[in-house]
Amino acid sequence: KRYEMGGEIAAFVGYDLPPEDISYCKKYEDQNLMGKVALGSQKEIDFSLISGKGPQAKNLLIYEDKNFIGPISNTASDINLEDPTNALDDVENDFISLIQTEGIEIIILASFGETLETKLNDNNIICYEAGGEIKSFMK
Repeated sequence: KRYEMGGEIAAFVGYDLPPEDISYCKKYEDQNLMGKVALGSQKEIDFSLISGKGPQAKNLLIYEDKNFIGPISNTASDINLEDPTNALDDVENDFISLIQTEGIEIIILASFGETLETKLNDNNIICYEAGGEIKSFMK
């Protein structure tokens, strides 16, 4: 097994500290995910992989206090971006609207664009970038 030391230990032995993560949507590590949580997924079953399509994920898997409630369809993913009258901004706005309508408190996606991070922050929606073993918080 191998571990990389960071923080004060790394500084003490002469390594430069990694740049501070200043993005709004922090990487998920070990936060206490209580409340209503949604994971963006391409499948409709619990323990599905997180979708790499961000706000265009087909489904949102809903958990309440770590219990799987079920999937909901992400209507924002239905917006056709090949149509020149639609823009990514439309998808992001519909995505935010869906999150608010469903009363979702925390959203977990594989990636966020800078504008979506800003919109989530402006709407007081907590967000995490998924990484590592994300299913460990689910029972």
